[in-house]
Amino acid sequence: MALSAQSLLSTTAAANNTSAVAAAIDVPENAYAIVIFNPDGTNEVYVQEGTASGSALNVASSKRIAAGKEFIWTCGTKSTRVKPTLNLVYSTSAGSINVNISYLCTNIL
Repeated sequence: MALSAQSLLSTTAAANNTSAVAAAIDVPENAYAIVIFNPDGTNEVYVQEGTASGSALNVASSKRIAAGKEFIWTCGTKSTRVKPTLNLVYSTSAGSINVNISYLCTNIL
């Protein structure tokens, strides 16, 4: 992903319980925090670094976001991350959830 010209960039991920999916917009290089909200009333959302695949994420190795809760990940901008490219994928404990994702961006890389 390139730089975002917006301070707040919002996107979604159409997560399900059969495969790992990427968000519609990848994490920008200048994003320093990510807010992931699970709007579902019952099921969990799972998130981890990786690539979209034909398999759901493993609950034991993923960040679990409970129904109706959010997770704020202070990832740091590209120059401060463990890996310069941050690719996140999502799946669910059951059903399909349209996960809400907001990237908080800065003008510093």
